[in-house]
Amino acid sequence: MDKNIQSRLLKACITGRGTRLDMFLKTSACVTRLQAREMIDQGLVWVNMQVQRKYHRIIRNSDDVRYMYYARNPVIVIPCELPLKIIYINKDFIAVDKEAGMLVHPTAHRETNTLANAVKALYPESTIHVINRLDRDTSGIVIVALNKETASVLTKIMVSRGIHKEYLCLVHGRITDAGEITAELSKNSREAKIRTVVSTGGQSAHTLFEPVSNNKTTTLLKVILKTGRTHQIRTHMKHIGHPVVGDRTYGDMALDIKLLGADNPQPGQMLHAHKMEFVMPGTLERINLTAEPPWNINLW
Repeated sequence: MDKNIQSRLLKACITGRGTRLDMFLKTSACVTRLQAREMIDQGLVWVNMQVQRKYHRIIRNSDDVRYMYYARNPVIVIPCELPLKIIYINKDFIAVDKEAGMLVHPTAHRETNTLANAVKALYPESTIHVINRLDRDTSGIVIVALNKETASVLTKIMVSRGIHKEYLCLVHGRITDAGEITAELSKNSREAKIRTVVSTGGQSAHTLFEPVSNNKTTTLLKVILKTGRTHQIRTHMKHIGHPVVGDRTYGDMALDIKLLGADNPQPGQMLHAHKMEFVMPGTLERINLTAEPPWNINLW
C-alpha cells in the first residue's frame, strides 16, 4: 500500500490532574504506548502548537494535541477465483478456513491471489473487510465482513476482546503442564517485521497454553490469546524454548529437519486458528466456529 502523511487534531477532555502525553495518545489515537513514543521521538506530536519530545508531558483539559501519521491508500481488491473452504456463511459475513501459504489480503506488492481476492470473486458487489488476520503460513479461521456496517460491529467486538480465540500448535519438546507467558514484545531493532521479547518498554502480551497430547520430542498445545500481538504465539513459544514446528522465522531448523525430514513437507508453521466464539450484538446470536488443522496426525 502507498503511504501519505496526514494530521489529526485532538481536543483533550480530561478531568483531574491530567495524563501523560504517551498515555493520552495511546487512548485517544488508538495506538500502542510504544507507537506513541515513536511518534513523539520523531517530532510528529504537537501540544498547543509546540513540538513535544517528552513522553511525560502532562496533558490537561482543553489542550490541543496534533499528531502526524502515515495513512495508507487502500489497494483495490481485484476478484480472483480461488478455492476457499467456507465454514460459516450469512448475508453479512463469512468465515473461511485459510490454508497455510495464502496471504489474507494484498500487500504493497498488490498480489491478486489472496483470500480477500477470492472472497471478492464470490461477492463482487460487496465491500470486503477482513476482521482478523493470520500470518501467511498460519492456517485456520478468518472472518470476512461483506459490508461496512458489519465490519464496524465485528471490529468493535474484536477490539474489546469479545471474541474467544483458540489456537492449536505443535511445538518442539515435551510440555506436561499448562502455563502462561506474559513477556512483553517489541519490534526487532534490525528487522521491523520480526518481534522479540523485551524486559521493559514493549507491548504487553499474555498467552495461555495447555498440552493436548505429547511424546518425547513434540507437544500439541491448545493456546488462548489474552492479547493479540503480531507473532505473539510464535515469539512466546520461542521464548520458553519450545518453538513452533516448521516456523521459518522463530523456529529451529535443525529440529524441524530431524522431525520432518530435509524436504519439510509442511507448507508453513504448524500453528492453526482452531476455534472462535462470540455473540452478535442485537440478535444475541452465539457464533461458534471450528476448523480442524490440516497436519499429518502421525507426526505426534
